[in-house]
Amino acid sequence: MQLILTVDHPHDEVRNLINFAAQHIEHPFDPAQVIVKVKNSRKWGYRGTAYPGIPKVSRGLAGRSGRLVTIGIGPAHWYPFVQSVARKPTEFNTWQEGLVFVAAHEFEHIRQFAANEKPTEWASNRVGLKALEAYRKRPGVSTLYLPPSFEPSYLEPVGQAAD
Repeated sequence: MQLILTVDHPHDEVRNLINFAAQHIEHPFDPAQVIVKVKNSRKWGYRGTAYPGIPKVSRGLAGRSGRLVTIGIGPAHWYPFVQSVARKPTEFNTWQEGLVFVAAHEFEHIRQFAANEKPTEWASNRVGLKALEAYRKRPGVSTLYLPPSFEPSYLEPVGQAAD
């Protein structure tokens, strides 16, 4: 896998999280055939796109073979936030969680392309959520990020109304 990192987050950590997400993809996923560009997102907590090939308009990648994944990750202060994933609210507590989810999601699309399957959001969301759950179970991973201005009243579990 070739990584192109222009994101403001620590590159070593981004690299490790991308590799962690890739471990959750089944065969036929060949990381050697994938170029991953990770950049800052200025609009969303996370975003991603998987391409079945290398688009001709991709700067600096024209003429290369393989598949392309582009990922955008927002700044740390945009987290936590809740996003609807597979029709259920999912809380993303840190940018690391957003990165693991979106990378696994897009890598599943790459696997679908390689298997000549129709890319589906449902299957990709399932894989992304599985990778996110595995990430949260890793030793030393905090599953709750509380910025200094975070109000305790927001700590209600997702899906439960306040009293």
